[in-house]
Amino acid sequence: MKVLLVENDLNFTTVLKMEFEFNNIELYTYSDPKNALTLDENIDHIILDQKLGEYNGIDFIPNFKKKWPLARLVVLTGHGSITSTVDAVKKGADDYLIKPISFPLLLATIKGNRADIQNVLENEEMSLERKEREHIEFVLGQCDGNISKAAKILGLHRQSLQRKLKKYTPK
Repeated sequence: MKVLLVENDLNFTTVLKMEFEFNNIELYTYSDPKNALTLDENIDHIILDQKLGEYNGIDFIPNFKKKWPLARLVVLTGHGSITSTVDAVKKGADDYLIKPISFPLLLATIKGNRADIQNVLENEEMSLERKEREHIEFVLGQCDGNISKAAKILGLHRQSLQRKLKKYTPK
């Protein structure tokens, strides 16, 4: 399986890259949709962020669907709305997800198996550890990956935050 991820959040991309590698899934990552369209590979699934710096990923959906018509395209955003969901689907998106999202749900969604998606949703519980991890990832993203700044905002020592981040990294 080959997946194209177009995402400009470096921390989120790094986490997803580790998850895909752990699951033996080939992942191509780009932060710019125009550069992503130059990829010369057969792609099975596309994960497209909505807000990509100066670009709106939704505007590029027709281009991605034209280049890879058989690929399942999922828009992933931290800024969802009904209007943008409708726009994305009208332009050819197969699904639209709001961050934060668990990897099992993302994987089930890009594969498009509704039974698997429902199973993940029913079995997924928002554990305290997951909430903590997602909050740390959010704050770290707001701090552009600056661990010292994020630690200060979170009220942690820098080394404590680094230990927590290491704990969340899949082995």
